[in-house]
Amino acid sequence: MTAADYNLISGAKDGRLMKPTDRMAVFDPIKGRDVLILPSVSSGGSGAVGITSDERVTSWNTSILTLSAFSVATTDATTSGAGGGAAIYTFPEGVIQVSVVVNLAIARVGTNLTATAAVVSAVGSATAAADATLTSTEADIVASTSTTLTAGAATFQAASTSIVTLNGTASAAKLYLNFATNDAGSGGNDAIAATGTVAITWRLIGDY
Repeated sequence: MTAADYNLISGAKDGRLMKPTDRMAVFDPIKGRDVLILPSVSSGGSGAVGITSDERVTSWNTSILTLSAFSVATTDATTSGAGGGAAIYTFPEGVIQVSVVVNLAIARVGTNLTATAAVVSAVGSATAAADATLTSTEADIVASTSTTLTAGAATFQAASTSIVTLNGTASAAKLYLNFATNDAGSGGNDAIAATGTVAITWRLIGDY
């Protein structure tokens, strides 16, 4: 393992990055003793290769949101169903990579949503329109997940299937909790209350 490998995986033990002149002893479980690590690079061609900059890039953050009866308004669009969303998180400005895990209990707030409404839920980088589906940026973080209310309640438990890159260089990217239902499930404007956790793992790549 080179110093660059060591920095990338865990960073220097004293909290700083290794420089080309640094030496560091780390425990080798195979040899059963400390071994000396020296910064090195490999070159497959002719000419010189030198280390000009080493940076630690293990900059992932995990934010756990706890929601308690967090209300998301749904706007009825007559025969087109109903939908709505609310922002739950704003990132720093820049290019963001993100993955999300959702564990929520959901319930209708009023009675315009039927007690057995077919609800779709998602997390997106844009708020939901007033219709029966969640597509594109309405559901680009956690895909549209279908459930049917029982006595007006259900669960939304889902996760991102990949790391998503958001371009928040012009304005900071946001996460939206989105819901929708079909025409049969909605007789007017209403809301869905969400209780539980949303785990957001993310990192800032850079800005311009």
